[in-house]
Amino acid sequence: MPCLPAWTSILTPDGHEPIEKLMPGDLVLARNEHDVNAPDEARGIEEHFQRAGILLNVHVGGEVIPTTPEHAFYVVPLP
Repeated sequence: MPCLPAWTSILTPDGHEPIEKLMPGDLVLARNEHDVNAPDEARGIEEHFQRAGILLNVHVGGEVIPTTPEHAFYVVPLP
């Protein structure tokens, strides 16, 4: 079960929202996890979890993204 910490900003059709304010049924922009070229689509949140666990800091383009070890990230190769 991939997770992001409470302060993570999530893109919704109405703009960014803190993940902790989102609930099942709310729409978020997401893409097909099996197709990195798929367009972003508004999808409803199915479940909301709260748990304690290990967080890793993923460093990308000068930003740090805290996430659980099992969260998937897609990387576009540099030309």
